[in-house]
Parts: sequence; C-alpha cells; structure tokens
Amino acid sequence: MALDSEPPKDDRISRIQSSIRVIPNFPKPGVMFQDITTMLLDPKAFKDTVDLFVERYKGKDISVVAGVEARGFIFGPPIALAIGAKFVPMRKPGKLPGTLQKTWTVSEFLHRNCGNEFCLGLSSPQLHSPTLNIPFYWFWKLSLMNGFRDVCNVARIRQMAVVSRTGYILGTGTAGKRPQGVPFESGDVISEEYSLEYGTDKIEMHVGAVEAGERAIIIDDLIATGGTLSAALKLLERVGVQVVECACLIELPELKGRERLGDNPLFVLIKSA
Repeated sequence: MALDSEPPKDDRISRIQSSIRVIPNFPKPGVMFQDITTMLLDPKAFKDTVDLFVERYKGKDISVVAGVEARGFIFGPPIALAIGAKFVPMRKPGKLPGTLQKTWTVSEFLHRNCGNEFCLGLSSPQLHSPTLNIPFYWFWKLSLMNGFRDVCNVARIRQMAVVSRTGYILGTGTAGKRPQGVPFESGDVISEEYSLEYGTDKIEMHVGAVEAGERAIIIDDLIATGGTLSAALKLLERVGVQVVECACLIELPELKGRERLGDNPLFVLIKSA
C-alpha cells in the first residue's frame, strides 16, 4: 500500500516544531543545529511525535523498525512497540558483537568463483520469487579457450545463486539444488560504507535480526546529506528486506539528502527553513 508523501495537516506538528531549539554555529560556524533535546523535555511534544509516526505505520504490515544510531534509537523503539514490530539497531562500527562478514555483488561473486575462466549467467523464471522480487541465476563456468559456438557442448552448470534487487548475492548452492538463504550465521555482522564531507564512515547490522521478505521502515531524527539513511537502506536491501519508507522528524532540504535515496520514499514531519 502506497503512503502519502506529505505529513497530514495537524496542529501537533506546529507544536512539535516550536519545541525544537535551533542553535546557530554549532558544532561549527554556519551550521544551524536542530536540537531535539528540548522537545524530549516536553512529554506532550515527544508523545505527539511518536504518535504521528505510529498513526502512519500502524496496520501497514511493517515487521521491522530499523533505527539509525544514535537518535534513531530514541524514536524507533516506542514506534516499534506501538505497531507490533521488532526494533533493529543500525550501529556504528565495532558496537555489535559478532563476526564481520562480507556480502558479494554479482561481479565479485563471479570473479571469486570463476577466477580466470569465463562465466555466463542465465536467470531461471521457474524459481523466480515474485513476492521477494529475488531472481535465481544459473552460472556456467567456461574455459576461455572455448568459443561461443561450443558453449552448448562445453557448458556445465556448476553453481547457482540468489540475487537481490540491488545486485547482491543472498544465497548460493550447487547445481540442481535450490539455493539456501543468507549464507551467514545469525550472530554475524554486515556493514555498509557511506561518504562524508571528508572521508567515509560505516553502519553495521546483525544479519539474523531480519529475514528476507520482511517489510521495514528506517527511522532517524534528521536527514541532512542523506549518507547515513542511504547506507541503512542498502544494508537492509542487501539481505532481501523490503524498505517501505525512510522516516525522519526533520529534513534540511538545502542539503538535498532526499536525492541520495533515489526512488525510495522519505517521510518527514518538519522541513527546516
């Protein structure tokens, strides 16, 4: 079910906005810092904020509320409890216990498994999952010495893989057998890197916290350049989760963070002037 892109006309939004303090030149000159701590000191404004998100997502078959560290942890848990979903923390590097694992793109998978040999891939419509929008691929492993005219004679199906909508390998198997699910242990950690103004950073998530096919929303307090939300979105989609929407209390439109999310919906309560 598609959701309206704009927040409802509601007196609660103006009250919430008036409870947020704007601090100029913090943490550096030229920045107008949106300080939500004053809103948190106002129980009515805090409750109204949570209620507006709950009213939007309750009954929408959302099973995952993913909160981005750190202020996504403030709003995510009460929203998750109210709509009957689990809360999944998206954490800064090194904060989650478990072994950090890598997920493979299709090109990385082929390079890793085929070495200096040539690979052809063919999707298998019979195994395609329309619910998860995850295709299955058969991979042919060919010697570079063989020409294309001999493909039919030399091709031998060696491996198959499940590929996500965003091009990541979600599971692998041998020929003739349906691939298994995400090839990690539940306690393993996967990460996604994103760019900052100077350098890069990462966020991480436990693989076993979600399952392919689940419907999720991503919660944070504010979207500025969009790097963190974009990374969180990619992290969930890599393991087959359908992200219904990203949701923030505040948007800074002049920083164009919405553009980094591509076609993925973004819902905000307040657009900062």
